[in-house]
Amino acid sequence: MCLKKNVFSVIVMIVLTMSLSITSLAKEDDKNLKTYGFNIEYVDKEELPKGAEEYDSLQEALDTFKGIVDSLEYKEPEDNEIMPYSTSRDVLVKSYSNGVAKVNLRCAYTTTGNANTGKVSSKKAYTTYTGLTISTSWKQSYASATLASSGKDILCKAGGVLNYNVIVEGIGTVISDSVTLSG
Repeated sequence: MCLKKNVFSVIVMIVLTMSLSITSLAKEDDKNLKTYGFNIEYVDKEELPKGAEEYDSLQEALDTFKGIVDSLEYKEPEDNEIMPYSTSRDVLVKSYSNGVAKVNLRCAYTTTGNANTGKVSSKKAYTTYTGLTISTSWKQSYASATLASSGKDILCKAGGVLNYNVIVEGIGTVISDSVTLSG
């Protein structure tokens, strides 16, 4: 019985030492990285979504994500996409896009009264993530819809984290950046 406990203890110590070594090596290399202010998290590569791109270096993955983030731009919807006082509507308020993938701030609302004469009776802000999203993911942190004193205008806000899910030297890596939308 004592031998089994000792063997188990030795196995646990070896596993812990190996995982700490991998983490400390990754952390040591991180000191010379240009991170552009992004957050970096190391995870089991099995936790990443299918299609995660593989890189030989973390710097290469960071540079690629920097290019993605730099190509993103805020876009206002066209005037014909907004019908602010209809009875029930779901509208695009603003999007954050790189031309391939988009984080969309949307607002669903209903009004009381007849067509355009009523006031807003319910409202909800939310985000969607659309387009070619391979190796990226979106996690909404919050969304809110506030009614103006007129009872007819709604201010929507949302925020979250845009993740770039990659494998660097066999280690699952998530590089992330915060995104805020309002309109």
